[in-house]
Amino acid sequence: MNNYGFLKTSVSTPDCKTGDIDFNTEKIIEEISKANTKGVKVLFLPRLAISTPYALDLFKFDTFLNKIDDALGRIVKATKQRDMVVFIGSVLRTYNKIFDCMFVLNNGEICGAIPNNNLKIEDMKYFDKYENIEEYAVYLNFEIPINKNLLVETFNGQAVLGIDFSEDFSNADYLSKNGANIVANVNNFEELYDTENKLITNVLSVSYINKISCIIVNSNPLSSGNGNLLSGVKTISEYGEILCFTDTFELNNSIIADIDLDKLNSVRKSIKNSFGGDFDIISVDLNDNLDSFTKEIDPFPFASAAKKHSKKIIDITAFNLLKKINGLNSKKIVVGVSGGLDSTLALLIIDYMCNKYKINKNIVLAVTLSGLHSSNRTKNNSKLLIEKLNLENKDISIENAAKEHFKDIGHSGEQDITYENAQARERTQILMDLANMYNGIMVGTSDMSEEALGFSTFGGDAISMYNILSGIPKTAARELVLYFSLLKEYENVKTVLEDIVDTPISPELKSEQKTEDILGSYDIHDFILYNMVGFKYSKEKTLFLLNYAFPNIEKSVLKKCLTTFSERLVLQHFKRLSAPDSVKVFNIYLSQSSFNIPTDASRNSLL
Repeated sequence: MNNYGFLKTSVSTPDCKTGDIDFNTEKIIEEISKANTKGVKVLFLPRLAISTPYALDLFKFDTFLNKIDDALGRIVKATKQRDMVVFIGSVLRTYNKIFDCMFVLNNGEICGAIPNNNLKIEDMKYFDKYENIEEYAVYLNFEIPINKNLLVETFNGQAVLGIDFSEDFSNADYLSKNGANIVANVNNFEELYDTENKLITNVLSVSYINKISCIIVNSNPLSSGNGNLLSGVKTISEYGEILCFTDTFELNNSIIADIDLDKLNSVRKSIKNSFGGDFDIISVDLNDNLDSFTKEIDPFPFASAAKKHSKKIIDITAFNLLKKINGLNSKKIVVGVSGGLDSTLALLIIDYMCNKYKINKNIVLAVTLSGLHSSNRTKNNSKLLIEKLNLENKDISIENAAKEHFKDIGHSGEQDITYENAQARERTQILMDLANMYNGIMVGTSDMSEEALGFSTFGGDAISMYNILSGIPKTAARELVLYFSLLKEYENVKTVLEDIVDTPISPELKSEQKTEDILGSYDIHDFILYNMVGFKYSKEKTLFLLNYAFPNIEKSVLKKCLTTFSERLVLQHFKRLSAPDSVKVFNIYLSQSSFNIPTDASRNSLL
């Protein structure tokens, strides 16, 4: 799809006057034209938009209803040769009854009508329920399908749209289970002191639980009457996130958002669609072009989440570690501390667990394992951190052991892959043996980003008895360490934590080694992890989003990072097969139960 799976959607509440059909029609046609100019593919207009909801007994006069019929005919013609679907509320007279409907318009035709069967008592004075009536009606010379459960699909079924007339959003669940991934509520809520908060709470909940885009289409508050102020709240949400919003008093006629259909359809794969017999689906053909893109894309999705939910993430990891050591009856927690970002975060979470759950800190053994290329900066920071946290430190140099090992296997000392991995495995061996000595558990410190890229040593830091950081990506780890630095109870390590965050990321296994010089920026890799792995986006869409999110980075650099990530995600999967137990923190998790690919898959599988 040339639109990269995005559906440009708009909600519009045109200026209106109660009962002034000509004025209202003119404003509606203006909004349709504006939306078309902006590349909108789906436009939602309010319920009873032509007449306004408070026309009351005017709905009983044929003269008034005839004017509505003529106006809808003009609006239908206004959609001719416009590449969009328009949902608009009006009345339908058929079978000697009057129905309150949402009409589906496209390219000069009425494609369907969805009657409102959630009528309030006052509505029943003017409108009928659509029950036990024919499924088609002839109206304005169109034979149109009529069904309270009518769904509209476009983009080859990628987008399935439904209408919810309910006051409590209850129909959204029903529509979702029958295939709708976009549901617009057109109830026309009253504006009270708490309406806005309740609507936003409902939208976020409904869109997240049902894994849909939930949209609120209220009337323009200018159409209010009888002492009731109609809410003008308009919002478009997507899987628990508000994409755009206006409140009642902004008098902003329209909102526009790019709904991510790929995201919705990815998370909805776990939903078993019911497809009940009383549902009809009509298909509308639209061009899949994306004329403009205005969606806000967070370049740092994990970091933003970690910044917002730092304490919750730390509590999850700390509690699960507590559960683990209690289950194993561990007498010691052995952790290697290098002075780098990940081992620092691991140590902080362990210390936090001890403080929160009143565990004696003598359970912790923090081991520093300086090697052939450990810098003074990281060595000093690791020891200073352990000392200030009042934890036991065991300092073991691996230099002699590594040199002896090179001698035993006949290695020249050249700084190749063997040279690097031998040091990593030496460290792991020491930590494992110490855990055995103390009847304890050796805690690993590889983060999710390293596991995704396979940037670890098989038989070395890729394994442990329990990994405290497998559910936390690198960019989130950085934010969590900064969070600790701001806590009052950790103010004595604030300076050292800030220096650790500023230290270039490196395993320090050879001279002048910097991880991001080898792999590329973790900011970029975590963005790819969040989007491509999290929502199974195509390479083309991921690259499109990368260029949009990182406009100041050369496209060739972004493309190289995407290639590196895609290849390594597949080729290094064998390391994840032997990964230790951990805990899920974000929606993305790379454990075997959550993410499994063939170990002999081609490196080109995702390219």
